[in-house]
Amino acid sequence: MTFTQLVLLMITALGTVQLERLRKPASSGLGAIALHLLIMFTLFLTAYGLTRRFYFSLLCALCVQLIFIIVNNAKYRFLREALVFADLALYSQAIRFPRLYLPFIGAAPAIGGAVAIIGSITIATLYEPPSALFAQSAWLDGLAALLLAALLIPLLLKLAAHRPVTLDANHDTARYGLLPTLAIYASQASQMPELEPRTFVAPSSRPNLIAIQSESFFDARRLDNNIRPNVLQHFDRLCAQSQAFGRLQVPAWGAYTMRSEFAFLTGQANSALGFGRFDPLRYFQGKVQISGAGSLAANLKQQGYRCICIHPYPAEFFARHRIYPELGFDEFIDIRSFASTDRTGPYTSDAAVCERIISELSSSTQPLFIFAITMENHGPLHLESITADERNAFFSQPTTAADDNLAVYLRHLNNADQMLDQLSRYLTDEDPAAVLAWYGDHVPGMPDIYQTRNYEDPSTDYLIWSANSATASPTTAKDICVEVLPDHLLGTTESPKT
Repeated sequence: MTFTQLVLLMITALGTVQLERLRKPASSGLGAIALHLLIMFTLFLTAYGLTRRFYFSLLCALCVQLIFIIVNNAKYRFLREALVFADLALYSQAIRFPRLYLPFIGAAPAIGGAVAIIGSITIATLYEPPSALFAQSAWLDGLAALLLAALLIPLLLKLAAHRPVTLDANHDTARYGLLPTLAIYASQASQMPELEPRTFVAPSSRPNLIAIQSESFFDARRLDNNIRPNVLQHFDRLCAQSQAFGRLQVPAWGAYTMRSEFAFLTGQANSALGFGRFDPLRYFQGKVQISGAGSLAANLKQQGYRCICIHPYPAEFFARHRIYPELGFDEFIDIRSFASTDRTGPYTSDAAVCERIISELSSSTQPLFIFAITMENHGPLHLESITADERNAFFSQPTTAADDNLAVYLRHLNNADQMLDQLSRYLTDEDPAAVLAWYGDHVPGMPDIYQTRNYEDPSTDYLIWSANSATASPTTAKDICVEVLPDHLLGTTESPKT
């Protein structure tokens, strides 16, 4: 290594520490600077071992850090959470399902990052000759760099394994830095949490049970007094008749459907899942029984229920096709059972999901537990268009294009309300003993809308309703957590009509 290369290596080390200041959430410095530099040096050695270009390898390490910062900041803006190690498993899904991920990064960061990467590769390829950092022989030089990088990986993981964490991603990232926190979480993620065994009440009768996890559903009228009340008129009607309704505490903001989903299906609080809290559907694959997590579907299956999940998206998304049989489901009905004409906007409509639920209920001779995960109101909302007339129809006062995202959301929210009306009327006429649980998995990803209105409430809304137990007098709203919602669902099966 020449003196010039040594100086540039030191300057790059200083630069990478300064680059960390761009990361959100912001912090005064790196609490694990040695770990950070060790990670960056490992990245440099890996790039050098593959290319034998010194300056290009320095740029590669910086570009990798820049990519992580860009993705982290996009996630933090929309979801209010720093990037975590469990998110890396979603990168392959970003390639297969780009619409659900790439638009959230933003055009400027994406273009800037792409230019930096392409420019670095082009300049290095055209103008930088191979170096001889460790040996004059080309193959030995590259091999030495790769072997050193391979030796550093267990060292950095060992250092990371002893760092205490809170599992609050924002707190840990602000304390240690982005790359160190990713390494710390990776090194400790295999620690299985000790879960309290979860049991579910077995009702003496066996009515059909329907649970709807409505995409991004919450009472948006809390956002703005100008939103017309009738956008959720049927939800209001059923809340007035329901056995239970109110705000629902969920473990996510703007995304991460699987967190609320797993909490409902297992009755386990997200905070009790250890490192599994970030992506429980993947984390607990092959571990549902041994972890003691419990399963509502498996419990109902033992009581003679046929358990069906309906989700109008590929079952491979979030690897649901692997864990749902383990959770006790007999069948997973995914996008392959819906037609392209069933769409409203870019996704399958709530109306089509409702029709499929009714079809399953009407044709079954066995008590059913149907868990439906809707998709219509999934973002990114800013990719959909809306006219000024349609936008203003949702508000009592005229609005501007700044509220287009909210208006698009309200359009789909109103369709969810129509689904609730259609399903409840069918149950009233054809299956009055059935019990319906309806809830939102998280609030939608609308950072600009929340910021302009100073909205900070992450809770969604829920109701538990049955035609046979519909109340004649209003029920008092009760705020609960999503993991106790199954108890309210099962409890309503024995509730008499009042």
